[in-house]
Amino acid sequence: MSSILYYFNSNTTTAHVVSSEIAGQTAHVVSSEIAGQTAHVVSSEIAGQTAHVVSSEIAGQTAHVVSSEIAGQTAHVVSSEIAGQTAHVVSSEIAGQTAHVVSSEIAGQTAHVVSSEIAGQTAHVVSSEIAGQTAHVVSSEIAGQTAHVVSSEIAGQTAHVVSSEIAGQTAHVVSSEIAGQTAHVVSSEIAGQTAHVVSSEIAGQTAHVVSSEIAGQTAHVCLFGDSWANSSCLSLRR
Repeated sequence: MSSILYYFNSNTTTAHVVSSEIAGQTAHVVSSEIAGQTAHVVSSEIAGQTAHVVSSEIAGQTAHVVSSEIAGQTAHVVSSEIAGQTAHVVSSEIAGQTAHVVSSEIAGQTAHVVSSEIAGQTAHVVSSEIAGQTAHVVSSEIAGQTAHVVSSEIAGQTAHVVSSEIAGQTAHVVSSEIAGQTAHVVSSEIAGQTAHVVSSEIAGQTAHVVSSEIAGQTAHVCLFGDSWANSSCLSLRR
């Protein structure tokens, strides 16, 4: 069992990275606080199955990947992959009105397009499967705010992109799984400040890169492997 804690603090900005590996299973928690705003990323991998939860709180608004709450409006997207089978649930509640979309793929061959317009607000769900390849696009527009979820599965390889724009603030989450190898990229832009977290797992080894840009300054890039012997840290400023 190995456990690594990376702690970065600059003025009011704090970034925490915790990586724990137990019997080849890896759980990552990234918590970044910028000017009183908090973004959390939890990625857990058990027996080759991956579950991602992203919870981001911006100016009292909460967005969960895949559950997003914007100004009292709630949109939920759940994507569950078990043994190559995929079930997607999209539940969107807007001003007391509820629209649900459930797309279940089991050895599937399905194409779904759902376009729902409620009180001038639009939510789109596109799920297309071609020859065992699956691409999912969820685009939800609420009161001029936009959240996008893209899940693309090609020949057993999975790439997830979550882009959430709230009041001109943008948070991006990219999770890419290729041949059992997993790379996670979390890019959060809040009030012109940018924090990047990259977690890459290759052949049971884990490397993390944390890059935080605050007011045009860049500090703290950490790379570490599965032991301190393989670890190194750099501090960069411009």
